[in-house]
Amino acid sequence: MEPFKISIPEQQLLDLSMRLKQVRWPSNFSVEPWALGTDRSFLKRLVDYWSTEYNWREQEAWLNRFPQFMEHVDGFDTLCTRSG
Repeated sequence: MEPFKISIPEQQLLDLSMRLKQVRWPSNFSVEPWALGTDRSFLKRLVDYWSTEYNWREQEAWLNRFPQFMEHVDGFDTLCTRSG
């Protein structure tokens, strides 16, 4: 097992932010919210939160406080955490 830390390149976060801000929203349908899947207004609020308020670096630091490891199992790299 190899120690592992989450480290997302800044360019990927900038790309994600740009994509979230450029979402092309479908027209509203005259049906009950959630009848055709995720409610459009809920999803818009969620996307807005992710693109303007969510602090990935803060979450990345919080997650990296926990011991994490990379293990190669049956041809796949697998992330795992260990507690106490």
